[in-house]
Amino acid sequence: MAATRLLLLAAMAGAAHAQPQPPEQKAAPQLSERQAKGIAERQRMIACDRQAREAKLPAAKRHEFIRDCVKGDSAAAGGGAKK
Repeated sequence: MAATRLLLLAAMAGAAHAQPQPPEQKAAPQLSERQAKGIAERQRMIACDRQAREAKLPAAKRHEFIRDCVKGDSAAAGGGAKK
């Protein structure tokens, strides 16, 4: 019985001094098409909002600008005059 305790203590002491193993690298989860579109739209919204803030547009024009910019309207993005 004493020998079993001695072996157990030795094993525990060895485990305490063992070098920690790095965590396993997991593959990044794949985004669905819907998630990717949502992220892209949010990024466009942020960029359009930034442009509207820099232009210091009043509220009504700012809303219209952002809506057209997110849709991809070239006039709203600064690509020309709106018809």
